[in-house]
Amino acid sequence: MGAAVQLPRKRSAGGTVERIAAGLLLLNALLVAGFPYFCPLAIRADFIAGAGFYNACSLALTPPLYPLHLLLAAVDAALAVALGWGGRRIRRWGLLRAALGGLAWGVLTLLAQGNLYAALEFFLSLLLLFLLGGTTLRLLFPGAFWLLVFFTAPLMIVLIYSFLRRGVYGEVEWAFNWENYARIFDVGYLGIVLRSLYIAAATTFFCFLFGYPLAYFIARRPPRWRNALLLLLMIPFWTNFVVRTYAWEMLLSGEGLINSFWTGSLHSLFLWLQQNLGGLFSPLVQATAQPLPLLYTEFAVIVGLVYGWITDMALPCYAAIERIDFSLVEAAKDLYANDLRAFLRVVFPLSMPGVVAGAILVFIPSLGAYITPDILGGGKTEMIGTLITRQFLTTRDWPFGSALSFMLMLVMLVGTLIYFRVGRRL
Repeated sequence: MGAAVQLPRKRSAGGTVERIAAGLLLLNALLVAGFPYFCPLAIRADFIAGAGFYNACSLALTPPLYPLHLLLAAVDAALAVALGWGGRRIRRWGLLRAALGGLAWGVLTLLAQGNLYAALEFFLSLLLLFLLGGTTLRLLFPGAFWLLVFFTAPLMIVLIYSFLRRGVYGEVEWAFNWENYARIFDVGYLGIVLRSLYIAAATTFFCFLFGYPLAYFIARRPPRWRNALLLLLMIPFWTNFVVRTYAWEMLLSGEGLINSFWTGSLHSLFLWLQQNLGGLFSPLVQATAQPLPLLYTEFAVIVGLVYGWITDMALPCYAAIERIDFSLVEAAKDLYANDLRAFLRVVFPLSMPGVVAGAILVFIPSLGAYITPDILGGGKTEMIGTLITRQFLTTRDWPFGSALSFMLMLVMLVGTLIYFRVGRRL
């Protein structure tokens, strides 16, 4: 009888990934436990110098972190031993430690203004998340890391600053202050907020007024013409937004194309008519003698915003109209509905998802616009975007500017939630 084949026994120890994570945790435990005691020795011996090292030592020796450093080191050491011995069974605890450590050290990095010690611990926690996470988490890690570092972290900085206080010389004082949000409702600032809402609503209305018929016209053309018309619609918007805004400044200025025609050719026409037909045209002659006050007005800002965002209204409307089954319109006409009634009862309700999407896409960027009010408004038409910029760059009131920014983001979030809620019902 042949000898029995013995299958290899499954190893109970952790895999390579767990061993690497255990080694990192063990090294971190030694760092956390020994760094506060290493700092004074290194400073006395001039072994390491520099502002970054001094700030890191200061944080490591600051309560309550200093009494807790031994507990943190003990937790990491225990997890290192458990990962090396238990392997995958302990991975979830390593993930929990990495997630909590990333959150805690990330917030501390923000509060300590990029302290080297806190930043090192933060990146170590991210590395542990990458190592101990599964395939899905590793695939999501680059995008999540980008969003965390370049979106969430700055957003948290702005949120923290919104509850601080401006110093006498424009510096930020680390003292809790909720009055930044209360100041938004002062008469002067509330007027700017209401003006911004009015201009954004007017921009959305005029974008719908001009964009919807344009989208309907393109959607009703034969298929061979639709792509060409869409291309013609988008070509002007391939140029830079700032360049297009300055183009409108040239058109609306006192010496621009519109006023040159107004005070030139049109004035000459009315003057000739007055000379040949009498004083009936005298008011028109006097009106065209002076250029129109177009630039640096709310009208100019609305015109610039409508031109800048009309495609964001037209394209969603086109997509919604193009999907409509127009045999329903023919059925409505068979039931004695005229063209207007068929449009109002069939086409427009079916295209409402595109209208709602376009309204959100126009209203949100118009509310926070900065370039267009700054160039075409000329400081006379101030909106939330220009007010926030002035708080950061001119007044140097960063806490109040941060509060304004978060209020603006809250309005945009509400608008987005309304879009998803309404879009689900349509």
